[in-house]
Amino acid sequence: MSVRPTMSGNGKSSSAITAGRVSTCLSGLSTTRRHILRAGLTGVASLGLMSLLPGMALSLTNQPDTAFELRPEDHALLREIEDYLNSLTTMQSRFIQINPDGMPVEGTISMRRPGEMRVEYDPPNPNLLVANGTFLIVVDKQLEESTHLPLNLTPAYFFLRENVSFTEGLTVLGLEQAAGLVRVQVALDDDLGAGSVLVTLQERPLTLRQWTVIDGQDARTRVTLVDSRFGLPLDDDLFTYIDKPRDRTR
Repeated sequence: MSVRPTMSGNGKSSSAITAGRVSTCLSGLSTTRRHILRAGLTGVASLGLMSLLPGMALSLTNQPDTAFELRPEDHALLREIEDYLNSLTTMQSRFIQINPDGMPVEGTISMRRPGEMRVEYDPPNPNLLVANGTFLIVVDKQLEESTHLPLNLTPAYFFLRENVSFTEGLTVLGLEQAAGLVRVQVALDDDLGAGSVLVTLQERPLTLRQWTVIDGQDARTRVTLVDSRFGLPLDDDLFTYIDKPRDRTR
């Protein structure tokens, strides 16, 4: 096993959305809902993956000083991770999310690839995230408000797209193997300063365990999966959300 300590403080930011897109998509959201969005994958959930940075100024000054160079064996490992992620059909898991301020929240994430995810936070948190293949729908159940964001503009899309690939639109910022874990950090090719996602997997057998969304200010939202189940049948209703009469869709 080789160890490559590449996860430096530079270049660790996270979001698949540029600052301009974020401002447009998230204007008008309540503070609480913006804070939850910062979990991005589930949050979240996907994966839990999902940091939708609410108007935060992002800067290219956090880019790595030098390009990360992959060795031949690294390419083989990345292909192995791609094959594993693409083999995932369904997943359901409890999760613990640690927000940038250190505040923990918990909930349940369900994922059905491609395109579908549900992140439900435990009460009293009223927030719900539903990806239906086209939109990521952010719901405040207490206020009966919803916001629809194009799924392919959110960090959740990294896990939910039909073909997960580290060579299509993504730049690998770091890769390391240590203590039975594999960590790979990626960012968008055309917007390295907009953020990154650090994915952690158990090495043998490869199993998704955690992801961390890192913004341009190095603020981190970490989602850890607990008691994950893979390949189980999931009800269609999990990935459906019908706006209530009072919902305000943006």
